[in-house]
Amino acid sequence: MQLRTELAALLLAACVLPFLACSPASARAEDDHAHAAVELEPVSTTRFGERVLVFLEHPPLVRGEKARFLAHFSVLATGEPIRAGRVVLTIGSATFTVDAPKRDGLFIPEGAIEAAGRFPARIVVASAQAEETLDLGEVVVHASTDDAARATQADAAEDPPGAVPFLLEQQWKIGLLVHAAAPRALARRVRACARRPRCARPKAAKCS
Repeated sequence: MQLRTELAALLLAACVLPFLACSPASARAEDDHAHAAVELEPVSTTRFGERVLVFLEHPPLVRGEKARFLAHFSVLATGEPIRAGRVVLTIGSATFTVDAPKRDGLFIPEGAIEAAGRFPARIVVASAQAEETLDLGEVVVHASTDDAARATQADAAEDPPGAVPFLLEQQWKIGLLVHAAAPRALARRVRACARRPRCARPKAAKCS
């Protein structure tokens, strides 16, 4: 009798546990976990100053959540990365500072912003190679991860067909010099010397 009771209890547990595992609360928890695991497209900003170029990349910002800001700095005059120095990133009233690069050209300030909204941002680099303050424009901090995901999907843009990435790390190796695209005056004509090849045809023929 005791054996039958134990077998009945085991069968009941086997029937009930699958339903518990698939309960609405469990399903919601799994959905939340899956949603949190989705990696959103990063936000990127490029700014040219008088002496330096900064390329800043970070995840969509969410109120109260810590974020890493990947700030790449190039010296415009030489095409070299900034190899040492201090970087201060300011977003609204929040300030994040890093006293040395992670590697040549890359500084990574980190921190969380405690309020949602749109805030002015700027970044300051102080190095023996160059010093400059660059205006980053307005930065958006979302109230929730869901808001960030919706905004990212709305703003998503595909790369043009045939686009080939050329990373700053690759540019630094060859000392590539870049400038901001802008209207410029061009010469209307160029004076140059040229040599006309001799005609290989008989003298009676004319060379066209």
